Amino acid sequence: MATMELDGTMIASREAAERDRYGRKRMEVKVGVLFRGTKRIGKGKRKKTLQRSVYARVSDVEAFGEQWYTHCRSLGLGSQERVHCIADGGGWISTVRQGHFPGSRYTLDLYHLKRRAHEVLLEHQAQRFLSLVRTGLVSTAIHYVESLRPSDQKHRKALDEFLQYLQQNRDGLQFRPGAIWGSGVIEKMVDVVVGKRMKRQGMSWSKRGANNLLALRCQRINSLAA
Repeated sequence: MATMELDGTMIASREAAERDRYGRKRMEVKVGVLFRGTKRIGKGKRKKTLQRSVYARVSDVEAFGEQWYTHCRSLGLGSQERVHCIADGGGWISTVRQGHFPGSRYTLDLYHLKRRAHEVLLEHQAQRFLSLVRTGLVSTAIHYVESLRPSDQKHRKALDEFLQYLQQNRDGLQFRPGAIWGSGVIEKMVDVVVGKRMKRQGMSWSKRGANNLLALRCQRINSLAA
């Protein structure tokens, strides 16, 4: 089975048209990593990904989906090969997964789920919710959140957004024993490919310049992993 992880990160933009939802001149780098299994290193818990390849680009969702799919096919990913996708629940990731990898198994990154739960719920509520999810009682867990009474209007909005997040990622709330539950691989690749080189103080990028550098960064990192 091939494992696919996707994530995005913002970088400063020189282009007026590239702005985030707050109006700041920023653009998103979308990053994908594909690997086929892991191998334990030494006697500790560290693991090495096998046949790993990373791809990154500044582009819209539709274009990135096509580019990422083409990249995966170039690595030998066949239409009949099983794919396990791990992500943090971003909307564009769902679009790419469902549009280009239909039938793939999806797991919502457990760390992000825990963080979202603790941001919205009280400690004992978060523990109750996560316990239900971990034991496979997804419908019961969502119903439990629906039954909670908000403390005020702001909390009501936060609960509604959390419930929407859960419904959008419902098919990713099955945490199977022995499977990968976290998106640590993509988070490391985002940091290595983008963060350490393109987010330094005072840096800003044109879309073309960013994509040229991303191509070089990915080529270098993938050659080291070969």
